Amino acid sequence: MIGYGYGIGAAHSVQFSLVVNYNLRTGKELQLAEIFKRNSNYLNLISNYCIRELSDQGSQLLFKEHLDPRSENFESWSVTHIGIRFNFDSCKISPCAEGKQEVEIPFITLEQLLNPTILKLVPFS
Repeated sequence: MIGYGYGIGAAHSVQFSLVVNYNLRTGKELQLAEIFKRNSNYLNLISNYCIRELSDQGSQLLFKEHLDPRSENFESWSVTHIGIRFNFDSCKISPCAEGKQEVEIPFITLEQLLNPTILKLVPFS
């Protein structure tokens, strides 16, 4: 879900997102940590990948601390047909004028870190 706000006198509107992921088999909310093996250090991989991709896209990473390998920095994510997409709302990591930033990490990149039960659900090519 995506929302927009505009403060009086602000130069740009602010976009924000709310993502809820479900395990359709259990009917329960799916947490990012559940997708990965325990002690796999997955947040380091995600952090490094996102920093590299956003830099390659030309993003000005003014608030790079919001890409540190901490779970609260990667709360907005969704599973796609090729990987996991991480959403960074406008103003979170770069100037507000740059808007929303996204990074999609392919499953093949994450394969060694994925929880084996999740691997059964992922269509690797």
